[in-house]
Amino acid sequence: MSDHLSTLDVVVIVGYLAFTFALGLAFAKKASEGTESYFLAGRRLPWYLVGTSMVATTLAADTPLAVTELVREGGLSGAWFGWCAALGIITSTVFFSRLWRRSGVVTDAELVELRYDGKSATVLRLVRAVYLSTVVNCLTLGWVILAMVKIAEVILGIDGRIVLPVLVGLALVYSTASGFWGVVATDALQFAVAMVGTITLCVMTMGEAGGVDIMRERLEAMPGAIDFFPAMDSPMLPFATFAVYLGVQWWASRNADGGEYLGQRLLAARSEKDAQLGMLWYAVCEFVLKLWPLILAALASLIL
Repeated sequence: MSDHLSTLDVVVIVGYLAFTFALGLAFAKKASEGTESYFLAGRRLPWYLVGTSMVATTLAADTPLAVTELVREGGLSGAWFGWCAALGIITSTVFFSRLWRRSGVVTDAELVELRYDGKSATVLRLVRAVYLSTVVNCLTLGWVILAMVKIAEVILGIDGRIVLPVLVGLALVYSTASGFWGVVATDALQFAVAMVGTITLCVMTMGEAGGVDIMRERLEAMPGAIDFFPAMDSPMLPFATFAVYLGVQWWASRNADGGEYLGQRLLAARSEKDAQLGMLWYAVCEFVLKLWPLILAALASLIL
């Protein structure tokens, strides 16, 4: 084995990938039952799977790297880059989540035809399809995959040229063959594994930094490091940037109304109530369970 991985490490990694692949393929039969089964899991998802699948989709290989950079550069208040989205999620939970499920469409592109008429609807669908699939999704996939390759090379000592085709190939096969049921099932598994790893990382880094009391004492000596809101003259996060986060970014986001991957999960809920509760559960998972362990680990890294 390499200096980075023991035999046990390899067994655990390969076993996890194999189990994930098998879990996804186990739903292949359900996916073949029809269009709604393939794309929306037959509209039978309970709220806890709706919300868990949402947050799992936002928790990728790049997430720990991005949160660490934001906190190291902007202190605790740098996390507002992510926290500001809470306003949009709350708005979607209260006003839009039930409406998505009530619409009865299969995709958010279909919602455009429901909302608008004629040529304008066709043009809008075309523009959205080109922009989201060839610009947004390509950029997103690029930085997420690059993050995974970097983690594999630096932490695990595995050649990125090996990791890239293997992981992309596995994900492509099981998600294509199993439909949305397989995606949601593997999302739930991957979120559970990711949270165990995230909390473990948080505990270990805080321990290395001396524990809570020593961390607080040393961080208080760093101007702006643990300010929840940045000061007007903050050396870590300019107040103008914070104002954009809080005043613009949460509503200007392309899926602030619950569209795209959020919308697909709302459409797959078994009822309007499940859609709304799923959105609420997503908010709790996203802004409490997912982000805080990463933020604390990032703050500890300022000391280490």
